[in-house]
Amino acid sequence: MSQKLQFSRHSLEIGTLNLEIIWMNWNLSFVIFERKLFLPSPSASERKVYYLPMFTGIIEVKGIVESVDGGQLILARPSSFTDISMGSSIAVGGVCLTIVEFDEQSMTFDVVGETREKSTLGALQKGDIVNLERAMKAEDRFEGHIVQGHTEGVGEIISVEQDGPWTNLIINLSDDVVPTVVQKGSITIDGVSLTVASVTGNECRIALIPQTIEHTTLGELKKGDHVNIETDVLGRYVHSLATQK
Repeated sequence: MSQKLQFSRHSLEIGTLNLEIIWMNWNLSFVIFERKLFLPSPSASERKVYYLPMFTGIIEVKGIVESVDGGQLILARPSSFTDISMGSSIAVGGVCLTIVEFDEQSMTFDVVGETREKSTLGALQKGDIVNLERAMKAEDRFEGHIVQGHTEGVGEIISVEQDGPWTNLIINLSDDVVPTVVQKGSITIDGVSLTVASVTGNECRIALIPQTIEHTTLGELKKGDHVNIETDVLGRYVHSLATQK
């Protein structure tokens, strides 16, 4: 006996993506088709629209910190960043920042107090290396997963283990982040789109391939280091909807 689908819709816009949200009375599922993502929705009457820069967690280049002066961060401008302008959004170590000044050699960002406190940006020093990614263009391939650049907190590396050519990271997560971290789900570590290998309590295990180790800052991590954490935005929406009363 088949069951008739009943659903309602509302829409989200995140960066260049239009997200149409669907509630199915017997199944919660995601479908990605031509830049439309379908999520559960509790009510047909709801409509929410968000305009946010979007990243994918595929790091373009590593950048060098030239200066940290209070709330201002200056990075060396990568030669590949030829299309930046005032107001451009750049994910710096996974944190979405806005360019307030730039020239041929450098890019300057303002970093507010809350961002410095809730991410690793507050601990940056001259000469440090950070992962960089420009906001996604509408015509770009959609690699990785949806990354907002909104760091939810800082995790601590409690173990770095070699497994042949791969590296396993064990990261201790804060209590408020754990509910939206699931095995085989997506997570962003210092701006890098990764897959969760396993979750045990507050400990999350990530397996790094040689490509990630070589082309991002994650290959330099050691026990005791801190990293920026952003969980999957789709998972956060589902968790929020599922826990609403």
